[in-house]
Amino acid sequence: MTDTSWTSKRREILEEHEEIRARILEIETELDRLLDHPAQPGESWELPGLVEALRDQFRRHFEHEESGGLLWADSECYDSEMLRLVADLIAQHREFEREIERILSEFDFSFVPGKTVQSCFDGDLRNLISEFAVHEAAENVLLDKLVARVEKQRRQLP
Repeated sequence: MTDTSWTSKRREILEEHEEIRARILEIETELDRLLDHPAQPGESWELPGLVEALRDQFRRHFEHEESGGLLWADSECYDSEMLRLVADLIAQHREFEREIERILSEFDFSFVPGKTVQSCFDGDLRNLISEFAVHEAAENVLLDKLVARVEKQRRQLP
């Protein structure tokens, strides 16, 4: 793969990370609002829709990374350390998918007082968001290593 291809892939992945961070900011803003003004049982609230949208973004983003994007495991550009990191990052994708589905499955809260509901989801969602930030940072490090490695290989060609 050429350095231009990896540079392009890097740019695509970083753009997707920006879009995901924008969705996360919407969720954090809604969590803050709900903690200040709890939704009451039976009241319509935006959080489930925002989390569903994040889940859908995660799915598209992870699929892109795993099928020819950053985490394309068949890449000849990876060394053994990078391959271990790729495997770890892909495993984290599955964990994020399971966790966000668990959170979504628990959004039926009609029998629980509003403040309790928001507090529970606040902790779960903020943990997910925090873990994703660590994951994203690891992906960015891998992206930088890949681009540097490919550029170094290109410079060594006659």
